[in-house]
Amino acid sequence: MIGSESIRVLLVDDNPADAMLAKELIMETKVPAEISIVTDGELAIDLIEGMIESKGEMPELVLLDLNMPKRGGHEVLRLLRGMPDIVTMLIVIYTGSRSPADLEAARAGGASGYIVKPIDAIEIDETIVAFRELLQLLGEMKSSTNC
Repeated sequence: MIGSESIRVLLVDDNPADAMLAKELIMETKVPAEISIVTDGELAIDLIEGMIESKGEMPELVLLDLNMPKRGGHEVLRLLRGMPDIVTMLIVIYTGSRSPADLEAARAGGASGYIVKPIDAIEIDETIVAFRELLQLLGEMKSSTNC
């Protein structure tokens, strides 16, 4: 189990209701997390490039929607995976798309995982479990590197 140090999460989603639900589900895991939200892929790229340039604290997990204006999730994933400074960052697609083609493109693009946005109570519970497992894994990795 992890200590009290928060996991830094960047949520990239243009839908305010979906972003709020994701934030609530992450908080429901009871794993300490700092959640930042940006509303499109271009802002996400700009933010991460700025963090790299300023040597700021990078997010340890990016939750990335696919269908967004300006830069879609597949393009953002490709651009992020092309940045050598963040090769080990977990980038998980968090989308409403259940398309096998989107799943395959995400895998091919280097996504660390793929979570479909929940549409009912059972899926909400499953999403909480998935978020908890991701955050706990990150916390364990973080504690082992800080020893």
